[in-house]
Amino acid sequence: MFILIPVIISLLTTLAIFLSPVWPVKNVSVSERQLNLKKTGVFLAATVVLTSLISLLMWIFGTLNVWDCEVWNYRVVKIRHDERWTERESRTRQVACGTETITTGSGKNRRTSTRTKYRTETYYVTETYGPYWKSTDEYGDNHSIDEATYNYWKTIWANERRTGEHHGSSAGFDRAITGGVFGSNWTNDFAKIYPFSDIHRYKNKVRYSHSVFKLQEPTPELMAKYPRPADQGNTCPVISYGNPKIKISDDDVMLLRRVNASLGVQKRIHAVLIVFWDEPRTIVNDVLVAWQNPNKNELCTFISLKADGTVNWVESHSWMDNTELHGIIDTGLSGEHFQMEKYAKLLLENCHRKWIKKDFRDFDYLRVDVATGWKIASLALCIIVVIGAFIVVEKIIQE
Repeated sequence: MFILIPVIISLLTTLAIFLSPVWPVKNVSVSERQLNLKKTGVFLAATVVLTSLISLLMWIFGTLNVWDCEVWNYRVVKIRHDERWTERESRTRQVACGTETITTGSGKNRRTSTRTKYRTETYYVTETYGPYWKSTDEYGDNHSIDEATYNYWKTIWANERRTGEHHGSSAGFDRAITGGVFGSNWTNDFAKIYPFSDIHRYKNKVRYSHSVFKLQEPTPELMAKYPRPADQGNTCPVISYGNPKIKISDDDVMLLRRVNASLGVQKRIHAVLIVFWDEPRTIVNDVLVAWQNPNKNELCTFISLKADGTVNWVESHSWMDNTELHGIIDTGLSGEHFQMEKYAKLLLENCHRKWIKKDFRDFDYLRVDVATGWKIASLALCIIVVIGAFIVVEKIIQE
């Protein structure tokens, strides 16, 4: 319907013009009738195409909000360092090489002018490249890293070797510099996983449609208090709300990052631990309403801790149809002193068999309404196009 209405506008406008005396086809000469029929046909074809295209674009822009952010996790399998090197490279430039006289026209219209002649000249320069440091993930994609990061993982993996070199060259009297290429590879040891996370987008019609899966609308205050981490570019697997009585250590966060990286490529999971301190269980619903449920690849474990680190309650949520994994995690952590090692072990031992990411194509049948503003914009632009097309056709198509 969003695209159909502008097309109807085009058809009705064409019919009105056809029946009006603007481009008459009755009681006129044959040549004038043919001209007016040609104008009408061109106008109809142009406006139908243009209004359809405009409506389609407005619909696409209006439905972009169904694309949400989620975190993907994977391992970095190698790092590389390219030392600085130089290369002799050719360049071209235009150089003036005199003038020439040009004569145009004849008789009284004869004109004579002078212009500069140019020739192409090749010259050589010395270009410097590097140093570069980069990492390569399991998908084969490269990511730029800094020298400190390279040196850290080079030390952890302890297998750096020279893998090649960039043979230096230079122009003129510049000094040529040859740079080595060095690399280090992951040792396949879980404790030495270099985890990497980034943000991807996916279609989530559930959040933006009127369906039984959609939670109540969050207030602006609730959304500000509990923003969705992925939307903020936050890839950390530990989210802490409230006044922390115990600090979740960097080592614990790194352990959970390694778990996510280990499971990431195969299971496409982002396990998130959401920590509260002496809060009632009802706070889970507040967060879920603010987030409008987890992302499709998130396994969210909400946990409330006492000041001494004892677990008050645990509640896991995800989009899985079979929630057996939720029960295993909740039971495994309840009533004990919280240890990240135990949570990591539960994930590693059970996610390979029991985590089945929900296929959101199951929700493609849901309808997402386009905002009224996009509909008004589409209608206004289509009216402008119809008027513009009439003026252009009237001016261009002549006898």
